[in-house]
Amino acid sequence: MSLPRTVWRVAAALFLTAACGKEKEPAKGRVLVEDDKPAPAQTLGVLAVDFKCESVVAPETVEAAVGKPLETIDTSFTPPQGVAKPCQYGSSIPDQPEEWSWDLDCRERAMDDGARLMAEHGTKPGAKAVLVGRSGLDHSGVQLIFFDDDAPCYVRVNGPSEAGRLALARAIAEGLTRHNAPGKVSFIEVETGEMQPESGSSGEKK
Repeated sequence: MSLPRTVWRVAAALFLTAACGKEKEPAKGRVLVEDDKPAPAQTLGVLAVDFKCESVVAPETVEAAVGKPLETIDTSFTPPQGVAKPCQYGSSIPDQPEEWSWDLDCRERAMDDGARLMAEHGTKPGAKAVLVGRSGLDHSGVQLIFFDDDAPCYVRVNGPSEAGRLALARAIAEGLTRHNAPGKVSFIEVETGEMQPESGSSGEKK
């Protein structure tokens, strides 16, 4: 009787040893490897020739911003290659003629060009910084220029009222995104979470 009992005890000990060995063996799951490859470029936006002003700000929003009923004006101005036509409006009140317009540049060179314009106009009498987009400047009593806080574009808003220019600029900044910006620009996500033009993209020049 003692022999079978001894064999049973030895077998049980071997089973427990094997089980413990399996528990101590590290699980072979997925191996997480740090990926330091650069983020892929994303082509967003629309072609400049296909850009529609209402894709950013509706006509009724423009009217609410400037405080007057307006009519859309189809301008015959031909912009530089890669830049959308200006968005232009005129007062529909016969005895209160006013014109409002805005245009934007989202080409690869746009941020540098916008910075030069701000530096130039910032020295003019009455020029002042305004809170719109990433940064803005109202100058000369007729124009507000600002950098958008989403798409890498600068925008110019023209009109006779300072309050109207600011309200319209903020409405444009609210509606402008990387997806509806004109120019078919390639963007790369950077650490700040903002989108910047890809340095190697083939931007269109004047």
